[in-house]
Amino acid sequence: MTVTKEMVSDLAPRHEGASLREATDRAREDEVLRALEACGGCVTHAAEELRVSRRTLTTLLGDYGLVERACEMRRKAWGRRSAMGRPPR
Repeated sequence: MTVTKEMVSDLAPRHEGASLREATDRAREDEVLRALEACGGCVTHAAEELRVSRRTLTTLLGDYGLVERACEMRRKAWGRRSAMGRPPR
């Protein structure tokens, strides 16, 4: 198999030139979103999948500004208001 330029560019970091902290935060945010999507926006199940406490995941959602997005995922998956409540102030 021949390695093409497109294949190599797909393997390149998403945020080339970012600091280690920025790259780590982006990777963590991506994993949080992936887990939430896989669990239909259910924070409890996403936390279990990520092997963190629900409280830790809720803090990460606030840190990354993803609270409303998680609520939308939950509403879309369940067709009702999320039990997660309002975003933190």
